[in-house]
Amino acid sequence: MLRANIIGYVRRHGPSRRGEIAAALGVGYPAVAKALRVLVDSGVLETQPAQPRQGQTVWYTVNQDVVAEMWMRLGDAIGEL
Repeated sequence: MLRANIIGYVRRHGPSRRGEIAAALGVGYPAVAKALRVLVDSGVLETQPAQPRQGQTVWYTVNQDVVAEMWMRLGDAIGEL
C-alpha cells in the first residue's frame, strides 16, 4: 500500500523529494527510499535529475503514461473497463 500512497501523493503534490514524501505519509525514511527505488526501477516514477549523483537533491514525478497503462490493465483484469 505504501507504493500506491507514494504515487498518489506525488500525483497530487507534483515533484516531491524523498524526505517530504516520508514526512507527509508518516512513514520512515528507509521504507520510503526502498519503495521509491522500486517505483523508479519499474518506470512508474521518474527522477530529476534523471541520473542523480550522491548528494544531489532528487525530485520524483509520476510517469503519467505508465500509470495510465497500469490503470487500463487493472480495469481489464477485474472486468471494470
